[in-house]
Amino acid sequence: MTLMTLVPETLAKIGYEFYMVGPLPECKSCRLRSVCFQLEQGKVYKVTKVRENKHPCKIHGRDVCIVEVEPSSFKTSVHEKRAVEGSMLEYVQVVCASPGCEHYHTCKPMFAKEGRKYKIKKVGKKLECLEGHDLKEVELE
Repeated sequence: MTLMTLVPETLAKIGYEFYMVGPLPECKSCRLRSVCFQLEQGKVYKVTKVRENKHPCKIHGRDVCIVEVEPSSFKTSVHEKRAVEGSMLEYVQVVCASPGCEHYHTCKPMFAKEGRKYKIKKVGKKLECLEGHDLKEVELE
């Protein structure tokens, strides 16, 4: 089944990724609400195709486009002993007080939700941590 949703025209580009927050109360009266409501709240999606038609949107205050999407993955860090490809883990953000570290944004990814369960799609390289943690880069889905 093809998953579709609406995104603002300015963001309707192949490869654009977003975190599905969920429907807003203002969406209840929208004639296209069923397009947006088929995505799972709390998941990351990537645009794979942009359709041509544009529609007005009260929420975004501009035209939106229908796009085809697929669930996406994202990179983060986990303690080395938890980095097992194919395993499920409850996400716990690494405690870090070093915003100048080259891996800071990997350790504090925008899309990860504390306490949510993710599958480790791929285990990457060992990360040099300024705080002394034994970390590995992983791709979660």
